[in-house]
Amino acid sequence: MPNLAKFNSRVSIQIRKNKLEKYWFVQNFSDKEEKIELSCELVNLLEDVKDKGTVSLKPFESKVYTLCR
Repeated sequence: MPNLAKFNSRVSIQIRKNKLEKYWFVQNFSDKEEKIELSCELVNLLEDVKDKGTVSLKPFESKVYTLCR
């Protein structure tokens, strides 16, 4: 199962799931750029791209992820 690590408390990661899908809602509540670490490749649904490794979040940016298929 993928792991999303945040580097500080200014980033919120919430998980929502149903029987078929799992979604990660990532929100930067800081006025500075923040980073998260993805343990595997995930689909960034808002930008329609795949992200992996260290991902930067712009100030107050949100991202929504799901598993790659």
